[in-house]
Amino acid sequence: MNSLNRRRNHGSRGNAFTCFFAGSETALTAASRARMTALEKEGNKHAALVNRIRSRKEKMIGALLLGNTLVITLSSALATSVFIRMVGETGIVYATLIMTMVVLIFGEVLPKTYAIHHADSMAMKVAPAVHLRIGQVAEILSGDAGQELPVDARELAAYARHRLRAAFLAAD
Repeated sequence: MNSLNRRRNHGSRGNAFTCFFAGSETALTAASRARMTALEKEGNKHAALVNRIRSRKEKMIGALLLGNTLVITLSSALATSVFIRMVGETGIVYATLIMTMVVLIFGEVLPKTYAIHHADSMAMKVAPAVHLRIGQVAEILSGDAGQELPVDARELAAYARHRLRAAFLAAD
């Protein structure tokens, strides 16, 4: 498989991950609290996990947004690289236009529309993977697998600002 086909395959996987992150966020926030609580009382482990994730909404949103941003950025960079190889510098414009439409339609509108209409079932299906992602993000940011780092949107933004400032100062 040549490098161009490999990049195309990575882009397809990136779009699948974008669908996952966007749909998961919508499903987990739109799922019926009453239904999840009732199912948890009946012994449904996935409903219990949904309730546990939702009780830590800041961590959930932080992990899903970080994952989605990472995937969209990587997919866009790969698409730009492919289009530049195909048509030269004009490829930047093509990649931007195409990735905007792909991300908007397949990475945002379709998965979120599906998630709104199937919130309860989808939330229970994605809960184990989202729970794992939240743990992975906390581990990456803490740098220590044994140390729990609260990952909410404000702390994530402060951490990013601190790391960027350090990188810029190191570059001077």
